[in-house]
Amino acid sequence: MAYVPSYTYDIFISYARIDDEVDFPGGVNWVSTFEEYLSIALRKRLGGTRDLKIFFDRRALNSNDELRELEQAAERSALFLAICSRSYVDREWTMRELLAFGQQPDIAKRVFAIEIMPLDNQQSYPELLADRHREPFFVNTPHSRGTAVSLPPNDPRFGHLIHDL
Repeated sequence: MAYVPSYTYDIFISYARIDDEVDFPGGVNWVSTFEEYLSIALRKRLGGTRDLKIFFDRRALNSNDELRELEQAAERSALFLAICSRSYVDREWTMRELLAFGQQPDIAKRVFAIEIMPLDNQQSYPELLADRHREPFFVNTPHSRGTAVSLPPNDPRFGHLIHDL
């Protein structure tokens, strides 16, 4: 049972699989690490409860049966958290997860978003995310020559942003 009554899951984390592939020295899977830190932060804020249920699918899916399972989990979640990136807005599956959650009533205050990579000029966010605040989890550094890179989990700002979220 979830912490929020009448839901199977408290949070559904929606992300593009490519965004969880290792891209930092030391072998860090960014989205998996984010989910672990978020879970710890929320449990601390909720008094250590073990009732918190986060739907975070780590499988590499490739069939419509499994997609329906993701849609149903999104429909049964109290909150929806989109891990936004260029890949996220281009994936049919992530958009279908968002749409499945969007079928519920009163979702305005239950959709959250972070950005791990800003969109390029030709991309735009879907309607449910377009006007939403998206907490930036990326930085532009001199080493990246002005190109945005995902904020490394060992950066102190990473933990502060999770607690702000």
